[in-house]
Amino acid sequence: MKFRHYLLSGIFLLFCINQPLFAADKKNVEFSDKSSVFFSVIDKLQKNNFFRSDFIQKKHIKILSSPLISRGNILFSADKGIIWKINKPFQSKLIISENKITEISLQNGTPVKTQKKLSGMQSFYIIFQALFTGDIKTIRQYFSVTYQGNTKKWTIFLTPLSSPLNKIFNEISLTGDEQIKNIVFSEKNQDSTQIDFINPSNKNHHLSDEEEKSFEF
Repeated sequence: MKFRHYLLSGIFLLFCINQPLFAADKKNVEFSDKSSVFFSVIDKLQKNNFFRSDFIQKKHIKILSSPLISRGNILFSADKGIIWKINKPFQSKLIISENKITEISLQNGTPVKTQKKLSGMQSFYIIFQALFTGDIKTIRQYFSVTYQGNTKKWTIFLTPLSSPLNKIFNEISLTGDEQIKNIVFSEKNQDSTQIDFINPSNKNHHLSDEEEKSFEF
């Protein structure tokens, strides 16, 4: 339950920024204008069939003076799914695919596997896959979209259109350059989660034996 608190409130998962990253106003996305900054960014993201990064996640809860901080790493494979691994302050791993969710946590030093119901988490998997791969069709289905910046430094703002996402989030924002560097989830209850990706890469497509076994659960 503690792991799901970090992930679902963050991501999977996966921020509150009081000051805008750019002075310019947000621009609405004209999906017919293929020459816009937005589509240039999408062209970059469409190369992300594979994404690997360390991360620092900060969960801001309104009633707490300091954020809850966790550190770990993420592996996204368009063919396999997502491995979301927390290393600190505790060790746990969530494996999310299109058909199932598996949580592996340590209890008294022993790995314990738990199968989770898909329910709303399937929507999160679909959305993450769309965001990491620049899937325009799915993004348009779930969000209204605005953006700021240029192709070298950009932020895309996603406002959920339907349940369950619009019941939880006011807005989801992604900031990056050649890669996604930061995702912010601003929640309806005024809590927020910020995930900063450290040394993100889409180049190393090789899965380790441990990662292959994780997706086999």
